Amino acid sequence: MKKPWGLWLTGLSLFLLLTGCSSGSSVPTVRSATDSDAAVRFQGREYPCHINYVNKNTAVLTLKDPETLAGLTFQRSDGVYSLSLGTLMCKNVPLTNRNSAIAVQVLSAFDRISGDPPAFVRQHDSNCYEFSDGDITVLTDAEGHLLSLRSDQLTIDTQ
Repeated sequence: MKKPWGLWLTGLSLFLLLTGCSSGSSVPTVRSATDSDAAVRFQGREYPCHINYVNKNTAVLTLKDPETLAGLTFQRSDGVYSLSLGTLMCKNVPLTNRNSAIAVQVLSAFDRISGDPPAFVRQHDSNCYEFSDGDITVLTDAEGHLLSLRSDQLTIDTQ
C-alpha cells in the first residue's frame, strides 16, 4: 500500500500557513512621536523634562528642574524656535548659547530617528527592542514607542 506523502506534506504546509508558523513577535517600527515625561542626562547633569515631539516641524521641550530652569520651554515650529517661561516669550530665537544646548541635542536626536530610523539589533525581552545606527541606540516597547535613547552626547529615558 502506497503512503500518501504528497497529501500529507500539502496538509502540513496548509496547517503551518493557516496557524502562522512564526513563533516570535514581529519587530515594531521605531516611533519618534512622543508626549511624555523624560529624564535627560546631558553634560553630566540630569534634567527632568517633558518632551512633546510630533515631527521635525513641531516639537516642544519643557524643563522641570533645576529650579532655576523649571518651566523653561523650547518650542520649534517649522524650523523657528521660541523660548518661553511663564508669560514671557521670545520668538525666532537662535539656540546657540549654553542653556539651550540641551534642547538642540534632544530635538536633533528625535529628528535623527524620525528621518531614517535606526536598524533593528535585537529583542531584549517580549516588550523591549533595541535599534541602532552606530551613533544612536534606541530601546522601544513592543509598539515601537521610545523607552530610551542613548548617544555620546545625551541619554533620554522616558517615563
